[in-house]
Amino acid sequence: MKNSCQGMTDFLLGFVQAAGKSLPWAAVLMAAAFITNSADAQAYKVLHMFTGADGGGPSNQLVRIGTNLYGTAGTGGASGDGVVFKLAANGKETVVHSFSGPDGRYPGGLVRDVAGNLYGVTQIGGTATCTGVIEYYGCGVIFKIAASGEFSVLYSFTGAGGAFPAGKLLPGAKGNFYGATYGGGHNPGCSGSTYQQGCGTIFELVPSGATWNETVLYNFGAGTDGFSPNGSLVFSSGKLFGTTSSGNSSPCGLVCGTVFALTLGNNGWTETTFHAFAGASDGAIPDSGLIRDPQGNLYGTTSLGGTLGYGTIFKDDAQGKKTTLYSFKGTDGAYPAASLVRDSSGNLFGTATYGGSSKVGTVFELDSTNHLTVLHNFKGGGSDGAYPYGTLLVAGGILYGTTVAGGPQGWGTVFEIGTKAALQYDVSLFPFISSNGTPQGQVTVKSAGVTTIRLNQGPPSTTYTVRFCAAPGQLYPNCFTIGSVTSNGIGAVNSTVTFPAGSWAGDFDLVANGTVAYSTSLTQGIPSTYYTTLQLDSTVNGKGTWTQLSNPPPQDPLQSGSLTLTAGGLIKIQLKGAKPNTAYTASQCPAYRGSSCYGMGNNITTNQNGNVTYTAPLGTNISEDIFYVDNNNTGFGFIGGFSVP
Repeated sequence: MKNSCQGMTDFLLGFVQAAGKSLPWAAVLMAAAFITNSADAQAYKVLHMFTGADGGGPSNQLVRIGTNLYGTAGTGGASGDGVVFKLAANGKETVVHSFSGPDGRYPGGLVRDVAGNLYGVTQIGGTATCTGVIEYYGCGVIFKIAASGEFSVLYSFTGAGGAFPAGKLLPGAKGNFYGATYGGGHNPGCSGSTYQQGCGTIFELVPSGATWNETVLYNFGAGTDGFSPNGSLVFSSGKLFGTTSSGNSSPCGLVCGTVFALTLGNNGWTETTFHAFAGASDGAIPDSGLIRDPQGNLYGTTSLGGTLGYGTIFKDDAQGKKTTLYSFKGTDGAYPAASLVRDSSGNLFGTATYGGSSKVGTVFELDSTNHLTVLHNFKGGGSDGAYPYGTLLVAGGILYGTTVAGGPQGWGTVFEIGTKAALQYDVSLFPFISSNGTPQGQVTVKSAGVTTIRLNQGPPSTTYTVRFCAAPGQLYPNCFTIGSVTSNGIGAVNSTVTFPAGSWAGDFDLVANGTVAYSTSLTQGIPSTYYTTLQLDSTVNGKGTWTQLSNPPPQDPLQSGSLTLTAGGLIKIQLKGAKPNTAYTASQCPAYRGSSCYGMGNNITTNQNGNVTYTAPLGTNISEDIFYVDNNNTGFGFIGGFSVP
C-alpha cells in the first residue's frame, strides 16, 4: 500500500499538473512620464486556445521576453508529455520544445536569466535510474532552453537526491538555482520504500564547467516538519521560505501542511516550522509558493479551510504570526492552488481554481483593506477558459495567465486581463543628431499595447523602422522592431504600431536606411518605489543586480545589503556584514549614454557588526543607473543597479 506521501503524488500527477505555482522574482521594467487614464478597465481577452498538438493543460506562470510570452503546457505536444511554447504579440503560438520522456515529462514553471535563457523542471521523466517509482518513468529533470532555442537536460533526479521537482526554480546570485522536490531524498522518519525513503527535499543546483551538481540542503520526512514541498521558494532575511502540502504537529495530523524556513548556519541548513496549519478556519493544504512584501511579510493561499472550507488567503509576518486575510465563499472562487502576485499599492492578485458564477474558477483582487473583487468569472466551453491553476504574470496594468481547460477542444487557454484603467505615457521625439533641444514629434505608449508615432516635420515620403531597445542596455542589449511608419508629402507622420502590452523602460528609435533619425527614451520621473540588491562587485562581475518593482528583490546568501529608490527621489543604502567601523563613499553613475558619476555622500560608516543605513538625495533623475559603495581602500567593493523610469 502506498503511504500518504505517495498518494498525494498520485493526485498531483493525475490532475494534469498541480505543481509549478510560484511568483516570479524577475524585475518588472516600468515606463515613463505624463500619465493619463483611459477607459479600458478590467478588459478580458483570450490570447490563445490550445489544440493538444500545440500543448494542453497549461498550469504555470508565464514569462515575458521582449514581445513574446513563454510558458509550459503539462500535456499534449508530439508525444503527449507536454511542451514549452512561445506566444507572439500577434497571437501566433509556436512549440519551442515537445517533451518525450527521456528529456522529461509534464513540465513545471519557467525562469529566465539576463541572457534570455529559460530554465525549468519536469515532474517526471529523465534518463537516470529512479528506484522504486518505475511506474512514473523517471524522477524528473531540470532543463535549459538557450536564447538560441537549443534544448538541454542539465540534471536528472535519481530519487536519493529528490524526486518529482515542484514549482519553479529560484535563481541564486552565482548562476545557481534552489528548488524543491515533492518526493524522494532520504530521511529515516519517512517510511515506505516506494517513496525513496524520503518525503521531499530542498536542493541547490550549481554549475561546474559544462556539468551541474545537485546538493540536498534538507530532507523532509519526520512528519512534524511537514513533507512534500510543492511550491516555489522565496528568500527573505537570508532564509529560504516555502510550503509543504502535508504534515505538521497540529491537530490535523499529516494532512494540513506548513510554512517552513531554512536557515544557513555553520553546520549547514536548519529547518524550522514557521506556521503549522490547523485546518478549519486556519486553512489547510497550502498548494502554492509564497510572496514577500517590503516589510518581510509572507503571503500565500490554502486550497482548503477557511470559514466555509473553500480555501483562504493568509499572511505570515516577519515574526511568524499568521493572519487569515480572506476566506473564499465559493461564489467568488474556491480551492485556490496558485501563488499570489502583488502590485506597488499592496493589492494582491490571484486565481481560484473552482467556484465563481460558472463554478470553473475566477481571477480576483484582494486590496489592502482585505476587500476581494472578482475581476473575471471563467465560463469554460468553446469561448473561454476553465480551471485556472497557474500563478499570474503582472506587467504594468495587465495580468496574464493560463487555464488548464476550456476552449473549443478543451485543452486550455492563455488570457490577459487589466487590473485597472490602462496607463498612457507621452514622450517627446527628438532628432538623433544635431538636436537643439526642440522636439519634432511625440511617442504615445499605452500599457494596453498600442503606440502612436507622431512626427511634425522631416524628409517627405520616408519609411522609418520603429525600434525599441529595452533598458538596461548592459543586460538586455538586443533591440527589436515593432513596426514601420511612412511620412507623407510634407514629412509628417501620424501612425499607430502594435507594442507589447505592459509598461517598459528603454529607447524608441525611428531608423531610416540603417541610421537612427529620431529617438526618445522612456526614462522620466520616479513613479513608485523600487528595490535592488547590493552585492560584492566580484560576485556579479561588475554588472550589478537589477530592479525589482514594489517588493524587495529575492534574497540570497551572497547579498550584502540593498538599495531602495523611493517615489520621493531618495536613495536608501543598507549594508549588512561589511567591514566593521569603516567609512564608505557612495557614487551614482547613470548608465544612460555615458553620463558622469555623482557623489552621494562620504560619511557612511558601518557599526561594529559591519551594518549601516544611509539616506541620500537622488543625484540625477535618470534612473538607468549603477550604484557603487567604496571603502576607499579596495576600490568599488559593493555594486547594485536600477533601470526604472
